Amino acid sequence: MSTISLKQTSPKAILDGEEVSSSPSLFHREWAVVIAFLLLMATFILIAKVQSIRNASFLDEAPLPAPSLCPVIIEGEVAKPGEFLVPLGVEVSKILKKARPKATADLTSWEQGQRVEGPLTIRLEERLSIEVTLEGLFDQPLTLTVPNGARLSDLRHLVVCDEGLKRECFKGNRRLKHQEKIEISKKLAE
Repeated sequence: MSTISLKQTSPKAILDGEEVSSSPSLFHREWAVVIAFLLLMATFILIAKVQSIRNASFLDEAPLPAPSLCPVIIEGEVAKPGEFLVPLGVEVSKILKKARPKATADLTSWEQGQRVEGPLTIRLEERLSIEVTLEGLFDQPLTLTVPNGARLSDLRHLVVCDEGLKRECFKGNRRLKHQEKIEISKKLAE
């Protein structure tokens, strides 16, 4: 009996008469390319880090000025009276909105574009009278001044016209608003 033994050897290739190992590792030139690429990436990361440190130190040198706050006290005909801290230059109308003026508050003493220039105290008084404009009943609009809190039915006593028309036009018990325009239909007037 004869035994045949096979010798296991590592796979080799013969190239131009030389034995070349076909191992899974890369050739020296390929490793050089990989190392060069890694060095290039490390250089980019280092440059980015230096730039971020340089930019952060530049921002520390030039701090932005903090807006100066100014106290504004609002009292009177508002739902939320009190002191409000606001930046200088803010419009007074924006602060009044925060305080939520009541429907009876007189806002005519404050100009529309007025701005806060320093500490300020605002006292909103109750409006004593309101203006209502009637349109359609007469040739030209009629503006009436009535006490604050007047109702639509109160206009019957102020307008001179047919009693039936008065009852039809001024029925209702709702409160009138300041500078409200009331349109009276021409059909009712005929």
